[in-house]
Amino acid sequence: MAVGPVGRIDLKRVLKSKFVRDLPLVILGCAIAALAVDMFMVPKGLAAGGVTGLATILQELAHRAGFDLPVGLQTIVFNAILLLFVIRTGGARYAVQTVTGFVLFGFFTDLFAPFVIPLDSNDLMLPALWGGIISGIGYGLVFRCGVNTGGSDTIAQIISRKTSLPVGSTIMAIDVAVCAASAPVFSLENALYAALAMVVMGFVVDMVVDG
Repeated sequence: MAVGPVGRIDLKRVLKSKFVRDLPLVILGCAIAALAVDMFMVPKGLAAGGVTGLATILQELAHRAGFDLPVGLQTIVFNAILLLFVIRTGGARYAVQTVTGFVLFGFFTDLFAPFVIPLDSNDLMLPALWGGIISGIGYGLVFRCGVNTGGSDTIAQIISRKTSLPVGSTIMAIDVAVCAASAPVFSLENALYAALAMVVMGFVVDMVVDG
C-alpha cells in the first residue's frame, strides 16, 4: 500500500520539475540550432567548433570517399561516448539534461537536412553571420533552461579533470582547434568565417542566457 502513494508523489514531483516545464523551450531551442546548422553551416563548410564542427569536417571527408555520414548521428554518437567519462562527476541530473540536449539536437539536424534549402550565396559572410546568430538563439534557449548539448563543454570537463587547465579556456582552445582543422578540408577562408560564426554565436548565446 505504501508503494502507490510514494510512486504518485514522485511522479507528481517529476511532472512539476523545472526540467519538465522547460522541455518545450529546450525542444524549440534544439530545433532552431539544428536549422541554422543545416541551412548555413554544413552546406557552406563552416565548422564552427565543437563536436558539430568536427562532424561537419568528417561528413565532407566521407562524401569525398563516396558515402554519407550524417552530422546529427555523429554528434549523438560522439557525445554519448564523451558522456561516459564525466557521468560519475556530473550526476544523474547532469546526465539526463545533457542526453536530452544532444539527442534532440542531433535528431533535428538529420531530420531537417533533406528538406532545408541552403542559403544561395557565394559569399561566406552571410552564412557565417546568420548561422552564428540563429544557432546562438537556439543554443541560448537550451542553456537558459539549464540543459546543454554536450560537445566542447564535455571534452573540456574531461581535460580539466586530468589537468589544471580551466574549463572556459579549454573550450575556447578546442573550438579554435576544430576551426583550424577545417582549413585543409575546406579552405582557410572557410576556417576564418567559421571562427567568425563561432564568436557571433557566443555573443548571442550570452545575450539570450542573460536575458
